[in-house]
Amino acid sequence: MTLAIRLMVAGVSAQPVSLEFRMPDEIPAGRETEVELIVNKGNLEGFARFQQTFPAGIMVVPVESAYADFAYDAGKLNLIWLKLPSDPVVRVVYRLKPDPKVKGTFNLGGKFSYLIENNRNDLEIENRTVRILPAPGSDPSELVDIADYTPAAGQKTVTGSPEATAPAPQDSYEINAYRQKPFPDASGKGYVVQVLLEKGSWNRSGILEEDILNQFEARPLETLGARFTFESGRARFVWLRMPADPYLVVSYELVPRVAGQNPAPSIQGKFSLVEGNDARQVMVSQRSFELNSTSQRDLAAVAAGLRLDTGSAESRPVVRETGETVRETDRPVQKTPAPAGIVFRVQVGAYSRPVNVNTFFKSMNLQDDVQMDRHAGLYKYTVGNFSSYREARAARDRIARSSLVDEPFVCAFRDGRRIPVDEALRLTNQEWFK
Repeated sequence: MTLAIRLMVAGVSAQPVSLEFRMPDEIPAGRETEVELIVNKGNLEGFARFQQTFPAGIMVVPVESAYADFAYDAGKLNLIWLKLPSDPVVRVVYRLKPDPKVKGTFNLGGKFSYLIENNRNDLEIENRTVRILPAPGSDPSELVDIADYTPAAGQKTVTGSPEATAPAPQDSYEINAYRQKPFPDASGKGYVVQVLLEKGSWNRSGILEEDILNQFEARPLETLGARFTFESGRARFVWLRMPADPYLVVSYELVPRVAGQNPAPSIQGKFSLVEGNDARQVMVSQRSFELNSTSQRDLAAVAAGLRLDTGSAESRPVVRETGETVRETDRPVQKTPAPAGIVFRVQVGAYSRPVNVNTFFKSMNLQDDVQMDRHAGLYKYTVGNFSSYREARAARDRIARSSLVDEPFVCAFRDGRRIPVDEALRLTNQEWFK
C-alpha cells in the first residue's frame, strides 16, 4: 500500500511537493521489512526534517539515507538534511524489525518539515494501522502485545548506517576545523585545498561544507570515505559514519572554470557533527600551517598549536548569562547579564551538547537572538525577555509558524533562574490563557 500526500508550494517553485510512504500493512516479527520514503521535492533545497514515532519493540535500521543524518532513539526516528540533495526526487529506505516476541497492531504516521519563503510547511503522513505477524514457530503463551512491550535492558540506538547497531559512547570530543592556505597544484593552473578536522571520539555522521566564492570547479582528492559532491559553488563531504581517528585530513582540488584565469580562491566553510536534534557546528578557520604527516600524533600536535594561536580566527567561547560557555566562531566574547525580576522566554531547543547558536538555529530560519542556560543536565536555548506572558505566547506562535523549531513553548525565569510558569503568572498577577 502506498500513501501519497501532496501540497502545492508557492514562491520557490510551481512544482508540487509530495510524499510517498511505501510499506505493507503487515510485517513479520523477528524479521526485517523494508520501507521506502519518497520526497518529490522539485527544486526545493535547504534544511528539512522527517520524523516518525514507533512503539517499543520496533527496531529501525537505515539502508539508504539520501545524505540525511539518520538517528533512531527511544522510538523516535529523525532524518535531518542541513541541505536537501539537488535531485528533484529524494528516496530514503530503511528497515523495520519487530522483536520476535511481540504481536498486535500499532499506528504509524510521519511528518516532513521544510521552509518556503521563511514559512514552515509540514506534510503529514496519515496514521495507518500496521499488524505484526507472529514469528513462525513462536509459542503463543510467550508473545507480548506491542502496546505492553517493555524494551530489554541495554537496547541500543541505531544511527548513521546499517552497521551502526551499537555506537560507541560519545563522551569525549573536541570539534575544530582548520583549512590550510590553498597552494598551487603541480600544473600551476589550480589549487590544492587541505582541511584538518578535529572531532575526538565522534564516530557518527558529519558534514564538511566549503563554499567556493570564485570561478572554480572542485574535484575530490582525499575523502576518507565521505560522499563528495560539488554543485552551485559548494563542495560537500558527507559521512554517515565518520572514521574512528580523532584527527582527519581531507583534500580537494580547485580548477579554474575559465582557462588562463587563476584568481586566488576565496572559501568559506563549516564543519558539522549531527545526530538527530543534537548538533555541533564550527566554521572552518583558514591558517598558514604545514601538514607534512598524517599520523595521529603529528596531527594532534598541529591541532594543539592551532588552538593555542590566540591571534587567529578560530572559534572562541561565548559566555551567556548563566556563566556557561558555548563554542562559536563568528561572535566575539561577550557576557549578557541576566535580567532582574521575572521574565518569560520561548524555549527553542534542549540538547545534551552545546550547539553553535549563530549557525544552527539560523539554518532553522530562526533569526531571534538565542540565549543558553544549563538546566537538568541539558543545554537549553531560549529567545526573548518578555514581561508579558501574552507577548511571549505571541512570539511562540510566530516561531512555530515561521521556523523549523519543533514545539517551542513559553518558560519563565526569576533573576536568571528557571521557575514554573504558573508561579511566574501568580507573582506578576497575570492570567494563563490557552
